[in-house]
Formats: sequence, structure tokens, C-alpha cells
Amino acid sequence: SDNQLLKVTSTDAYAEICISDNTTTSTTSSAIGVHGDRLYLYSGGGQRLSVLGDGNVGIGTTSPVAQLNLFKTGADDAISSSLYFQRAAGHYGCAILQVGNGSAGTEKLMFTAGHNNNPVAIGNAKMTIQQDGNVGIGTITPANNLHVKSLASNGNTSLFIERNASTYGLLLTADHNGNSRLSAQGAVANMLFGIGGSEKLRISNNGDVGIGTTTPNSTTNKKTLEINATWGGVIENSV
Repeated sequence: SDNQLLKVTSTDAYAEICISDNTTTSTTSSAIGVHGDRLYLYSGGGQRLSVLGDGNVGIGTTSPVAQLNLFKTGADDAISSSLYFQRAAGHYGCAILQVGNGSAGTEKLMFTAGHNNNPVAIGNAKMTIQQDGNVGIGTITPANNLHVKSLASNGNTSLFIERNASTYGLLLTADHNGNSRLSAQGAVANMLFGIGGSEKLRISNNGDVGIGTTTPNSTTNKKTLEINATWGGVIENSV
């Protein structure tokens, strides 16, 4: 068309424009080329990036099957493909890593974050998703559907489920002394336990415990365990 200022045509299946300078070390110069409807960039002895006619882009592959397809052969338990979002010069940013083990038949997707600590490193992974669906936070080998581990050797590990726009919620903590804690957060929060959607036990915010009742009542300076059932009763202990 009239807009084509330069047109390069080859007599075979490939057409390339090669570019080099006096410092180019590759045995073949860098190039931009086409093969059929595929546009590619060539550098360092290989095709590094491809754009197909359907708009799919491949890095490390000449046949991308998605809008962006990354491919790199990696050793077992080493990084293959990765995306690095760098904030500033040095090791500041976040990354997404793909780590596989062909021998064990495992795949992992890792999310990292580093502040002056290399984000493109498996050891800096903050969350891991395995091919079996297990998710790890603070661990790269999650053994359960959700496996949370403290990154500090003597730190507490916590899971907080928070109500929207509020400090109320449920806090599950395993502390560095080996204790496990389940607590309702908030000044007037109660802890409820139920089965099949029906409440069976309640710990009120003042420390009263009710089984079969939603309103356990304590008397002055006393805490109450109130059982409301056929063979129930009330047990009171002084504080």
C-alpha cells in the first residue's frame, strides 16, 4: 500500500533484517524476521520472541498458545519461567516464579516480594500454589489445602478472618512457645460454635459459656457455665 515505505521480500520461508555493531558477540547478528504470519526477534543465536497472526505472544517459544506464553527449560526444583516487577534499581520488587520437577511430576507457582533482597529467588517466596491445589503462605512445601507458616524462626503464625470495614474477626494463632489460640476479636465479640448451621456453644465477651443457650448469664464477680438440655444445669465458679 502507499503506507509501506520499506518492504522486504524473501524467496524462501524466512525473511530477516539483521542488525549488528562492532561489539556484537553472537555468531549471528540480531535480527527481526517473519516466518509465514509469525513475526520474531532473533538474538544471541536463537529466536527469543514471537508474535503470531492471532496476536499471541511467545517468549522462549515460537508457538504460543495464550496471549502471553513464557517458556524456558529448567532443572528440577529450579526456576523456569518468571515475571519480575521491579520498583527501583537493585533488588526491590516482586516476582512470579514457575518451578517444576519433571522427575517428581510436580509444578509450583510462587509469588515473591523483596526489599533489598532478590525477589527472583525461590527462597524469597511468600506464597506458593502447588499442582495438587495446596496453598502455602510462608512455606514452599504446603502439606495441606492451606498451610501457613511464620517466616521468623521465633515468630507467631496467625490467620485472621476480618469482617469488612471493622476490627472484628476470628484470629487463629500458633505462637512460638507451641501454644494454639482461637479468639474472637473486638470489644464486644462473642465466640460461637455450631453444627449444621445451628449454634451449639457460645463464649460471651465477658467470659460466660453457654451450651444450648445463646444468653449465658453470670452473677456479680462470678463466671457461668450454663447448660440448657434435658439433663442440664448451671455450674458457677467464683472468679
